[in-house]
Amino acid sequence: MFQRLKTVFRIVVMCGGCFLWFAAPGRAQVLETETARPLARGTIELGGNFEVQTSAEGREFAAPIALEVGVTDRLELLIEPVASTIIRPRLGTRANG
Repeated sequence: MFQRLKTVFRIVVMCGGCFLWFAAPGRAQVLETETARPLARGTIELGGNFEVQTSAEGREFAAPIALEVGVTDRLELLIEPVASTIIRPRLGTRANG
């Protein structure tokens, strides 16, 4: 039984490695969806993201975190701080924060 699990694990790791090796980076913005139904009272959702923005002036990288709390069945609170931002202009001063 243990040998079979070990074999399955190896196959999964190899397939995942092949997927990552041959995957091409995408140039599309992540689709954000919202639901019309608020969170139930006492429910907590935590999410994170990594964003890359490019323009003729340079690039910007950000890592926002989202914390969503159901206050009541009809009211929710969303707190979305940005944990880190890196701004890399083609010309001028760079910024981290």
